[in-house]
Amino acid sequence: MTQSAPRYGNLKRRDISQYRPADFTGHSLSVSDVVVLHQNGQDTAHYVDRFGFKDVPEFLQEQQQALAPDDHLTGEKIETPRGSFHVTDMGREQMEAAGYGFHHNSDDGKYAVMDP
Repeated sequence: MTQSAPRYGNLKRRDISQYRPADFTGHSLSVSDVVVLHQNGQDTAHYVDRFGFKDVPEFLQEQQQALAPDDHLTGEKIETPRGSFHVTDMGREQMEAAGYGFHHNSDDGKYAVMDP
């Protein structure tokens, strides 16, 4: 679950229902859930335990590591007037989440070439 909400110092599990978005359709929070809050352009991850929340920044680091383009190469290579490029099975949104920016489209429009 990713949710934009104000962050409060000692927010307890029972309190989160007050800040739930009107269109939220997920289950009630349970022990062992991880909640990701998006605030001021930053994501923070919080593990739900029986006392409340515990910050777990490594949760987001693991996600980012999973988005390494070199781990998703298809073995295909394309040639364009701007150079040779290896093909990954990641989509443009995944590449941008991994820190890559759009460089150009291939001439046939089939590929988006991304820059680290």
